[in-house]
Amino acid sequence: MGNRMPQEIEEMIRALDDRDYANRIRALDALAQYKEFGVVPFIIPLLKDVDPAVRIAAVDTLGALGDEQAVEPLSRILADDEDDVRLYGALALGAIGDPNAVPALIAALQKDDEQLQCGAAQALGMIGDRRALGPLLAAFHNSSLAVRRHAAGGLGELGDKTAVEPMLQALTAPDPGVRTDAAYVLGQLGDSQVVEPLIRALTDDNPDVRYVAAESLGMLGNRRAVPQLAYVAHHDTGTTTWALDHAPGIRVAYAAQKAMERIEHDHG
Repeated sequence: MGNRMPQEIEEMIRALDDRDYANRIRALDALAQYKEFGVVPFIIPLLKDVDPAVRIAAVDTLGALGDEQAVEPLSRILADDEDDVRLYGALALGAIGDPNAVPALIAALQKDDEQLQCGAAQALGMIGDRRALGPLLAAFHNSSLAVRRHAAGGLGELGDKTAVEPMLQALTAPDPGVRTDAAYVLGQLGDSQVVEPLIRALTDDNPDVRYVAAESLGMLGNRRAVPQLAYVAHHDTGTTTWALDHAPGIRVAYAAQKAMERIEHDHG
């Protein structure tokens, strides 16, 4: 293991072979802070541990260490038999942020595996590689609400303005959930051409759409939105049902008021 490795780390590495799975997990958790000592090669074999809890711990530790040499073995674990191992594998690849993981994550996004698709969409957004744009746009139209929401998050993280036109189209879709998610992505993309469509979305018949449109307008910070936001703040009595990561029952007027405050704060 080398003379320069502290004894306490050597003991942790020996514990990776312990017969007790709990001791293996404890050692993995402890090793997550020691990237500078080259511990990754000792952790990678535990991606094949017989216990799925150990495999998850190994995945988490590799993601925390952020070492690119873990990308290939983590890409392989996206085919693990356990749902949670696959999910955490995708998230670990996102945490590492290496573009070499993008092909494996795109393939995972396209599988018939809702949990893995959600993790892959999130990871692709974290990595921010433009190759993910088309697959994330396709996933945005997935029939699964969870997959669409994570694809929306991935598109927002990606920030590629090529997505503006598809999201503007989605803002008028029949499904209010699609409109809500489109309003969110448009706010993340920060393009001035989306201000007027989002202002119009403040009159949508669905309160979730109006709420997220107000939030997005606040993020965009364009003063053109203030008059309509003021109207919503004083007259909209609607409350959310479930808008992205928000709990139900939040007043649309509250989002409009906060959006105006943000615009005033950012632009004096």
